[in-house]
Amino acid sequence: MTTRVLGADIYAHTFRESVDKIFGYLKSGKFHSVYTPNPEMLMLASKSAEFSAVLKRADLLLADGIGIVIAARRNKVKIPERSPGCDTIEALFPLMNNAKMSLYILGASPGVAQKALERVAQKYPNIVAAGCGDGYFDDEKERIIIKEIQRLKPNLLLVGLGSPKQENFIHRHRKELPVSVAVGCGGTIDVLAGNVKRAPSVFRKLGLEWLCRLLSQPSRAGRMLQIPVFLIKVLMTNDEKG
Repeated sequence: MTTRVLGADIYAHTFRESVDKIFGYLKSGKFHSVYTPNPEMLMLASKSAEFSAVLKRADLLLADGIGIVIAARRNKVKIPERSPGCDTIEALFPLMNNAKMSLYILGASPGVAQKALERVAQKYPNIVAAGCGDGYFDDEKERIIIKEIQRLKPNLLLVGLGSPKQENFIHRHRKELPVSVAVGCGGTIDVLAGNVKRAPSVFRKLGLEWLCRLLSQPSRAGRMLQIPVFLIKVLMTNDEKG
């Protein structure tokens, strides 16, 4: 079941159901794309027909930002809670570990994906650390990366190139990637590598992780202003509800 927010069909289930849904994709052996929109992403999609089309082709859109959950409250079908990309990915790892699945990480600064992969493998020894690559590559190197992924055939591919680059990358190569799930994961790679600390759990449960980010990174203030603009735009948009 989904609910429409600013033209995007967001999965309207609990966090646990979102995790189980993706794990089902992982077991299927067929390609699935998963993106985690926040208000900033949906605002961009509302201005870009190309990016909007990419989101519409996704197999699953999870409500990463609290603004998405709030926006859906006017719909017949509401979103019960957030399914943040980082939390969702971390919740998949124990399941992948039990199933002895494999992982490839692409993105972030040089060395970060390698560190993230090593930390995941250390904590979950049954997860096969298939490979990794940083987010700095040209067209030629991109083809090399695709060939490597085709050779390794990981179950889960994490792509952290920032939005919309990561979603466009997955969409562009969706017919070439021999993976079960490709996730646009944003800054999750830095978190997995231990380079960035998450907000305390109480803030995350209250949907106030954005506040912790703002306090630690005042330069994000401009981006945070997108949330009220987004909510106003939602109110002015005649989305199909429920």
